[in-house]
Amino acid sequence: MAAGLALGSGCRDAASPAPGWHDEAGYRWRELSVPRGGQPGFAELPPSQTGIRFTNAVTLDSALWNRHLAQGGGVALGDVDGDGRPDVYLTSNEGSNVLYKNLGGWRFEDITARAGVALAGRHSTGAVFADVDGDGDLDLLVSTLGGGVALFLNDGHGVFTERTAEAGLASHAASMTMTLTDVDGDGHLDLYVANYKTRSAMDVYPPQERAFNQVVREVGRHHFEVVPKFRKDYRVVDRPEYGLVAMQQRAEPDGFYLNDGTGHFTLVPWTGGRFRDETGKPLATVPEYFALSAKFTDLDGDGAPDLYVCNDFEDPDFLWLNDGKGTFRAAPLLALRNTSNSSMGVDFSDVDRDGHVDIFVADMLGRGPRRKTELPTHTPLPKLIGQIDDRPQWQRNTLFRNRGDGSFAELASYAGVEASDWSWDAQFLDVDLDGYEDLLITSGHLWDVMDADTWERIRTTFTGLEWRRELAQFPKLAVRSVAFRNNGDLTFSDVGERWGFGVDDAISHGMALADLDGDGALDVVVSRLGSPAAVFRNRTSAPRVAVRLRGQTPNTAGAGSKIRLLGGPVP
Repeated sequence: MAAGLALGSGCRDAASPAPGWHDEAGYRWRELSVPRGGQPGFAELPPSQTGIRFTNAVTLDSALWNRHLAQGGGVALGDVDGDGRPDVYLTSNEGSNVLYKNLGGWRFEDITARAGVALAGRHSTGAVFADVDGDGDLDLLVSTLGGGVALFLNDGHGVFTERTAEAGLASHAASMTMTLTDVDGDGHLDLYVANYKTRSAMDVYPPQERAFNQVVREVGRHHFEVVPKFRKDYRVVDRPEYGLVAMQQRAEPDGFYLNDGTGHFTLVPWTGGRFRDETGKPLATVPEYFALSAKFTDLDGDGAPDLYVCNDFEDPDFLWLNDGKGTFRAAPLLALRNTSNSSMGVDFSDVDRDGHVDIFVADMLGRGPRRKTELPTHTPLPKLIGQIDDRPQWQRNTLFRNRGDGSFAELASYAGVEASDWSWDAQFLDVDLDGYEDLLITSGHLWDVMDADTWERIRTTFTGLEWRRELAQFPKLAVRSVAFRNNGDLTFSDVGERWGFGVDDAISHGMALADLDGDGALDVVVSRLGSPAAVFRNRTSAPRVAVRLRGQTPNTAGAGSKIRLLGGPVP
């Protein structure tokens, strides 16, 4: 897939000028300039040094009217003007988004107005750079709460023009995040959008109005339905084997779009045969689940990108296996024996270097003593005698080791990565360059709604507050982000403080990785709620090889490529 490579290797003193590029057959290479004497980990650079002063801020009144505005913003990193340096784009849940041009030397300039990508007041959530029209520059897609996905085409010089409607993407969906890849082998970057819900029913209806007996009625013996008023917001979950009838909120269906190669997308229906259940039958109903994130990768080694979708609350996650032609079949029930409950973020890595891609999913289990005062977000169902084909959901992170036979062993607790507080994003990268990918996780929330003490105080005390304002009684959950070092034996160690990543308490959401200073090591940018975005310089000085892909048109960045490095032992 890669037509050309930009390779860099070695360990030259950063004070010495980097040699020029050497052209070879089908690729070019140069030595990297790598600082000497650095220790594994990160140095957080202050806004006064970088010029990145963006803060994702949401007013209390707005967050109480729509709690989904407190779920944070995203980060996209990419070279928008072709100067070879990744630029930084940060989204705002309530204000304007910001694009910073990378000037080099860890200085950044706000070029939002010139670029035309502010999206003021459009409740932006996630963002991604991708060349969707195959013209060789990075375009910008931004997900928004209530406005679907906005598409901005790049003129090649970092100036963007919105083409959302012309691209077939206009909608009113509550889009959270996006993932792109070529699902059917035609070279075009297709798009999957994780949709949530524009506004929770808990913010629309007072508690007494959305009580179970107001939303659900019995029609005939042991048959229940949602009353007409609430059918757009709720569904009935009837589990007679447990003697259980419950109601769950409906969310919005995700969006899956095929790209024709020019940046025009066609929405694919859920029930048209493109998605199939575990038996291979086309889906008969549209999943209306609270999706927070999704990512493509090839999990079964057939060369086709598969898809993992993280769904919040009791909505089950999806693992979709691609047949190579862009048709997805749900993984067998026994492939995953359990999943996280409130799945927030997902990433992939071969954590044990056995040649198979493993899966990590972030949830919201507390760390340390605070866990003793937490209320769980779900009630586990009893396991029936003889039942083997269920897939229970547990409120904790999950790490799925790929056995290579189509099944996964879940071992987050064994690995020591089951808890990272109220988590949002997770990213694998080899921080210390020992050959094993480590794990970074962002965490925190505006309100700790799992705090049992606050629930008890609200239950037993007449607050006199308007019902929406009771949410503000919960304490802010500002916590440290988490860095887990991969020990190489399927276990991880918490090294956040030692690596300079989990030092300060904050509410951290979206995270993106890129080599911002050209030394061949991945740096990190994190979006935070109520405080400036964090920029982490990777200070690792170990030898490394950096690869820059140049793909064939229209997939000009080689998205979805796999890189194999062949040779002797790496020191």
